[in-house]
Amino acid sequence: MRAPTGLGVPLVRGTPQISDPRLLAQIVEASADAIFSEDLAGTITSWNAAAERVYGCSAREMVGRSAGDLLPEVSTQQLQQVRDLALSGERVERFDTWHLRPDGRRIAVSLTVSPLRGAEGEVAGLATSVQDVTERVRSTTELDTLRRTQERANTALARSNRDLEQFAFVASHDLSEPLRAMTGFAELLERRYSAVLDERGLRYVGHVVDGAARMQVLIDDLLEYSRYLLVDPPGDHVDTTAVARRVVDTLAATGVSVGDLPVVGYDESSVVAVLSNLVGNAVKFHRPGTVSRVEVTGRLEDGRVLLQVDDDGIGIEPDHADRVFAMFARLHGREAYPGTGIGLAIVQQVAERSGGTAWVEASPLGGSRFCVTLPAAPAVDGGRLRAGRAADMTSAAERSARDHRSSGVLALDRGTRLRFLLIEDSPTDCELIRSLLEDEFADVVIEIAPDLDHAMGLLATNEYDLVLADLTLPDADGGTVVRAVRGASPQTALMVITGTDDNTLALWALAEGAQDYLVKGEHDGPRLADALLRGLQRSRAEKLTHELLVKALELERKSAEQLRELNRATDEFVATVSHELRTPLASISGYAEMLQEEESLTEAQRTWANVIARNAGRLTALTYDLLLLSGFSTGEVPMEDEEVDLREVVNQVRDLVDALAAGLHLDVSFDLADGPVLVTGDAGQLERVVLNLAGNAIKFSEAGGSVTCRVTADATQALLEVTDTGMGIPADEVEGLFTRYFRGSSARRQAIQGTGLGLHIVASLVENHGGRVDVRSVVGVGTTFTVRLPLVG
Repeated sequence: MRAPTGLGVPLVRGTPQISDPRLLAQIVEASADAIFSEDLAGTITSWNAAAERVYGCSAREMVGRSAGDLLPEVSTQQLQQVRDLALSGERVERFDTWHLRPDGRRIAVSLTVSPLRGAEGEVAGLATSVQDVTERVRSTTELDTLRRTQERANTALARSNRDLEQFAFVASHDLSEPLRAMTGFAELLERRYSAVLDERGLRYVGHVVDGAARMQVLIDDLLEYSRYLLVDPPGDHVDTTAVARRVVDTLAATGVSVGDLPVVGYDESSVVAVLSNLVGNAVKFHRPGTVSRVEVTGRLEDGRVLLQVDDDGIGIEPDHADRVFAMFARLHGREAYPGTGIGLAIVQQVAERSGGTAWVEASPLGGSRFCVTLPAAPAVDGGRLRAGRAADMTSAAERSARDHRSSGVLALDRGTRLRFLLIEDSPTDCELIRSLLEDEFADVVIEIAPDLDHAMGLLATNEYDLVLADLTLPDADGGTVVRAVRGASPQTALMVITGTDDNTLALWALAEGAQDYLVKGEHDGPRLADALLRGLQRSRAEKLTHELLVKALELERKSAEQLRELNRATDEFVATVSHELRTPLASISGYAEMLQEEESLTEAQRTWANVIARNAGRLTALTYDLLLLSGFSTGEVPMEDEEVDLREVVNQVRDLVDALAAGLHLDVSFDLADGPVLVTGDAGQLERVVLNLAGNAIKFSEAGGSVTCRVTADATQALLEVTDTGMGIPADEVEGLFTRYFRGSSARRQAIQGTGLGLHIVASLVENHGGRVDVRSVVGVGTTFTVRLPLVG
């Protein structure tokens, strides 16, 4: 039968009311939150114990004072509006503001103001429930702070990723370009003049070609490794078995068997890299005179895919098991087993990036077993792709709704699927409330508990969106009901039903944690539904705020760890790369110089030898810059501390500066002070400052322009100025000039060579000497860099 829904139809009839003033006074006094009352004139007439704790004032001090004294930050007009609304018989819910304690401390509060009625039903005063929400406001503030911190961390993380990407660009372009030139001209010498070069010359050329080839392989592997230092790639369903078989075909490997492998839920190119390196190593490290036997197997273990590559090769001593995954680690000479020592580092990096691990152990085949764990693909059967799985999976819309609902951010309306628990001992009232709610909500499940004991049993085994509880039950009073429900299901929204003369009891229920209260006889179906939705939304908002704060704290912690790890890995990567590059580069440079000194070279041959030597010099300078860059990050840049004449610093690099400008039709001049300009520092590092500034000035100047290096001093500072008449720097790019890998729009647009490291190194070296660098620039006119260093004495 459809229940009546007209305005004023009572929801509960015949329920006993709590009318004993002494009992009500005890309930109010026992409340955990502040409750006070005031008369029509706004004078405080009662003040419970919780109010004494919240405000730090006793009832004796506060009774008789104006309630408006507690709200100094609420305008008189706003306060009057709240009072007028409550005095008209309406309840003002959750009015958030700030209160001022008599000791001067501000506290955040949420007020609910309800009318108090006299014997004839007239409004005789107001009752105010005060929840101290200072901690909640603080949590919200902390959440906002954490969000901003997270944004900064994300920005820093993105910057570190960009730095690494820029380094990869340096490796792929700025290292590879001179390397290609060296290789090309060395091979030309070897191919065209092998018949006329003597044995020593051919040997020199051969060493240059071999060294350049080693460097190219090293650079290619480094670029591959750098990909896996960046943020995690998106997940995917990777048919690991097909990938493994494709890898075997690509390697043209014999003696390799591939089992039925679980599906991996990760980036396919990363899986290819792992299997290529593991299978390639297994084949490469075979026993002399034998053909490798290699087995690739896999299984699901603890929710992840465990891949294993077994071989019957030479094996690895247990003491070296951890070392093999280090970058550039090599247990054998290049002659016996060629390689760069980067492959297993890539395997480990991919594993750790995906939340897994990589390790090596002895294989039953007699050689080594390399193991790596990767994410398993979701929605799979036994770890393998399941045909037609979409048919029996929840629809995207249903999943979305479920996910939103579980996170508490679903927009609630009458179409939302909801589950209520009604705690009510009157069958008539239960039927009435059920009917009203079923008329208003399209998809609602309502379960009934006739007493508190039954309700506790349901709460222990079921989840509800909201509990609606009568405060007067046969086995418990209102206080017991609220505390018991809150204790059994603290995250569930709770609303209470109270009689028309039980406002004080209802206020107490709010103080104990109820989201709202409903007065019997004052709600029809639509108003009841609106009230329940408001209470439910408020409960979810509070829960979501708490969850977001917890998640934000965890996210901040993880981001900070990720940023530290990425910065550490980047610095270590750059330093290691620079050191590794220096070994073959030193060999190339040495043989190139000896080749230049060969008297038997023709003019053309000597020209090509000079090109090789010049590009070797470019590579040497670049690797030195990379080493400096790494040293700045780790604080390991050694610096001599001696008295240096800045004029002599410039004179030491004068020939090099002239060489940089040779053939460019630039007027390069030097204007040095007449007397010594003494600073304390490292002469070699200061020479690098001059070279980088002068090199930039030359690089960004056009034919017919000029570059001037000037050294002067004022009363306290030594000044090094490098001025050019070049293209200038846009004002919006000046701030970023000294960040590492920065390249201006003009350099990018005109494809001017450079790594974006020079000015960063200048600024870092000058800062290490206690100085600073200033820049003045006008687009189309020129630029002046000024280095200021403290004078000796």
